[in-house]
Amino acid sequence: MKPLHCFTTAMLDETGRNANLDRLVASLRDARGEGGPISLYLLLQNAKGEVGHDLSDPFIALDAAPEKMSLSKARNRLLAQHLAAVDDEDIVAFPDDDAWYPPGFVAHLRALFEERPTLDFYFCHYASEPDAAQSSRSVEPDVGQVLRFASSNTIFARGGAVRAVGGFDEDLGVGAPLGGGEDTDFALRLRAASREVLGAQQCLVGHRDRQNEHRSRYYRGSLAAISRNTNREASLYFQLARKIGVGGFYVLKGEHSLKTWVATTAEALKAPRAKAPDAE
Repeated sequence: MKPLHCFTTAMLDETGRNANLDRLVASLRDARGEGGPISLYLLLQNAKGEVGHDLSDPFIALDAAPEKMSLSKARNRLLAQHLAAVDDEDIVAFPDDDAWYPPGFVAHLRALFEERPTLDFYFCHYASEPDAAQSSRSVEPDVGQVLRFASSNTIFARGGAVRAVGGFDEDLGVGAPLGGGEDTDFALRLRAASREVLGAQQCLVGHRDRQNEHRSRYYRGSLAAISRNTNREASLYFQLARKIGVGGFYVLKGEHSLKTWVATTAEALKAPRAKAPDAE
């Protein structure tokens, strides 16, 4: 069975606890009981004293930092420490501390990667009440589906593809200058580096449901991520125009000011683009 390697960071409160982390760890323990190796590379941020969790399991490689850092920087720190231990054919995931894997999901994931030797990138939807993995159906997604549904919680890739992508953009993500979009950027680069991409149309990973009140918070980073990757495929120019239109909708709804929307759009359009695939 293919090993699953999970790269996760968690922010501790002043008591050294994180209310959601225990659920994620418990789901991984249960998945290990179903068979197959799992590793959790875990970086605890704001770890200024004792950690109020039982994290002594042999499958957990624990790191701690007294400071807080962005999601992208934390994930890159973990990748720098542990990606060398991941074989090219292994499966890599980036679950948030408030995500979890329902019973049977990891077995489904392993079977999918075993059955399709060229599959490098797989994603699904998430929900607070996830569907049974056995009922899922996967399709070859277009780039719009990748943008809408491939989140850090639902991205699964072979180790070789993750190595080719080279980590997260530290300008993007919660706690970074642009405040979001790091998983969008990573997914687009992963799509470009993959031999085969599949997306499941069901919610197979556990996580709180999407919240509309958070949508405008990550707009700036998401727009920048799309703009930076437009040279990878022509359809991303349409997705960029669509995203700019979404920003205009936020203005009409009072979630952004007109000044913010104009400045954010100008900033994204001036961002350096990825090299086109056929460029020398």
